[in-house]
Amino acid sequence: MIQLEQKTFDLNFLQNFFTPIDNLEGKLNRLDSKFSKYNELNDKLDNQLNQELLSVQLKNLYEIINSINENIVQINQKNLETFLNFQDILVSKYKQLNIDRLKQLDINQEDMKQVGLSLIGKKKTAKIIYKASFTPSIEIDDWMDLLDYLRNNSLFISIIDDVESYYEKILERKLAEEISKIPDDFDNNLIEDYKIAFWKNSDLTFEKYIRNIQQEQIKREIEKKGESIQEAKKKDELEELKKNQEEQRKLYEDYLKYSDREFERRRRKEKREKLSEIAQKPKKQDGISEDVEEKIKKFKSKFENSFEDKYLIQKDDTTDPRNIVRNRKKKKEEEYQKYLKKFKDNSNNKD
Repeated sequence: MIQLEQKTFDLNFLQNFFTPIDNLEGKLNRLDSKFSKYNELNDKLDNQLNQELLSVQLKNLYEIINSINENIVQINQKNLETFLNFQDILVSKYKQLNIDRLKQLDINQEDMKQVGLSLIGKKKTAKIIYKASFTPSIEIDDWMDLLDYLRNNSLFISIIDDVESYYEKILERKLAEEISKIPDDFDNNLIEDYKIAFWKNSDLTFEKYIRNIQQEQIKREIEKKGESIQEAKKKDELEELKKNQEEQRKLYEDYLKYSDREFERRRRKEKREKLSEIAQKPKKQDGISEDVEEKIKKFKSKFENSFEDKYLIQKDDTTDPRNIVRNRKKKKEEEYQKYLKKFKDNSNNKD
C-alpha cells in the first residue's frame, strides 16, 4: 500500500510524477508509427517480391512482430491505467490536504480575530515591529552645542517638569504601599525616619530599613562592649601598677628602716609559703598510667624482697630522724679526718 507524505499542494511535485507517463505515451506513439511504416514496407515487398520462400519468411516475421506489438500495447495500456489511477489518488489526496489546511487556516483566523478584538477592547495591544529601527545617539560635541539651547527652551523645561512630577507621583504611590504594610502600633518616629530615608533611596523597603537599623544597633553594642572591656583591662592594669608601686615603696621603707640582715630575713619570710596556702593547693598527680604502674609491680615482684633491700630506703619508725642525721654527720667527719691524716702523712714523707 502506497503511503503518501503529507505536504502542501505543489504542482511541480505532481508534474515530476506525471513526466514518466508522458514519456511512455510518446514512446508508444513512436512504436505505432514504426509499426505502420513496417506494414507499408511489408505491402511494398509483397507487391515487388514473388518468391515463395521469402513470402513465407516475411509472413512468419510479420506474425511475430504483430504478436509482440499486441503484447507491448497491452502492457502499455495496463501501465497507463495504473499511472492514471495513481494520478487520481495523488491529486485527490493533495486536494483534500489543501482543503483541510485552508479550513484550519480559516478557523485560526477566526480565533485570532476574537483574541485581537478582546485585546483592543482591554487596551493591551502593542505595535508589531516588522523592521528594526533606531535613532543614533547625539555625539558629545553636538550635546555641548544643544545644552545652552535646552536650558532656555520652555518646551523642554516643561517636559522635564512633567517627568519629575510623574516620577514623584510614582514614588509617593510606592511609599504609600510600603507604609500600608507597617502595623498600626509601630513607632511613628521610626516611620518618619523611614520616609526620609526612602526619598534618599527609593529602592529601600521598610523591612530592609528595619534590618539595617538592627544591624547598626548590634554593631554599636559590640563596639560599646569592646570599649568597656578595654576600659576594664586598663583599669586592672592601673590597679596592678599601683599595687606594684605600693610594694616597691614598702620595700624601700623597710630597707631604710631595718638592717641588712633583718631586711633579708623578712624578705625570705615573705617568700615562704604558709601552711594554709599549701593545704589549699591541689595535689600533683603522678604522670604514671595504670599500665605502667602494673608493669613496675610485676618487675618488682620478680626480685621479691631483694629489690627493696637493695634499691629502696627502708623505713624504720622506731629510729629518731635526728639520730640518723647525727650518725651521718659523725661518719662524714670520721671519713674527713681519715683522709686528712693520710694527706698530712704523705706530705711529711715527701719533706
